[in-house]
Amino acid sequence: MKRHCESHTHLHDIWCGINKRCRHHPRYAGRGISVCEEWALYENFRDWALANGYEPGLTIERVDVDGNYCPENCTWIPFGKQARNRTTTKWVEYDGREMSLAEAAELAGLPYKEVHLRIKSGWSVYDALHTPLLTDPNNLHKRCVELGLNYHTIYNRVHSLGWSEERALNTPILGKGANQVSYK
Repeated sequence: MKRHCESHTHLHDIWCGINKRCRHHPRYAGRGISVCEEWALYENFRDWALANGYEPGLTIERVDVDGNYCPENCTWIPFGKQARNRTTTKWVEYDGREMSLAEAAELAGLPYKEVHLRIKSGWSVYDALHTPLLTDPNNLHKRCVELGLNYHTIYNRVHSLGWSEERALNTPILGKGANQVSYK
């Protein structure tokens, strides 16, 4: 007997996914995150979704990442924004408000990977977000190719350690791999 004739639609797949995560996934079920009783029936979830901004291309978002899937805690957002609301998201203060590091990097006009690498290398959040890029990465890549140097090593020297481009290019690379000394 068919109930709703919407199996395998995007919205039905979302409903199946949240139920599956809350039953089996350690980051959800293991943390006690569940789906409300009202949404045990797909039709109730569908009706809520359509009345609350669902459109194809959006994904469901729990406002409180530790809260349950329920009408009071869920909304619809673009997928790219959802990736910023995880338990692993690094939160920083930038421009007078708290936001994800990804959003702060975007507002600062810097690549996220660059800012993240700077902080991981010991830079303060302020310096990582307020220091402009020192060199054009495309030009640096060309020079590394011409000189036969590992671009990632040179890039890290310039962007993470704050070396000048000339120092980074002219200091010998003494080893290979992450577990060996690569510069002095």
